[in-house]
Amino acid sequence: MAKKEYAFTAKLNPDRTVTGKTPKHELLMDSSATKVPSPLELMMNGLMGCELSVISYYGPKLFGLQLEDLEMKVQAWRDPEPQDEYYGLRKIEIEWFVKSNKSLEEVKEIIKYAHKVCPVFNSLSGRIVIDEKFTLK
Repeated sequence: MAKKEYAFTAKLNPDRTVTGKTPKHELLMDSSATKVPSPLELMMNGLMGCELSVISYYGPKLFGLQLEDLEMKVQAWRDPEPQDEYYGLRKIEIEWFVKSNKSLEEVKEIIKYAHKVCPVFNSLSGRIVIDEKFTLK
């Protein structure tokens, strides 16, 4: 099976911001998040972008989803001084706001599928508790 490879670079700037580069883009990060988003903020936005993109692509194709509106709200927690030396996120809460032609149960199935195929969700879900809430508009 072929593997998809991703290559990135990053450089620390004199002002302590970081310039990250992908093959097609460049972005600025700031660990203090005072000038630009922090890496953690970008990671959470990456999660939301991945999930929303998967749903907008596969939802209509595989599930007959007709979206009028779709939003996510994410909150995340970590312990800045952990006793077990795990400095990563401990918990992520996702709240979904959906207006579509599908019932709540059908929406949950579509989102479950998105979790399955979204590489960002899969990368994060190994050690993090991910809770979700759903709101149909």
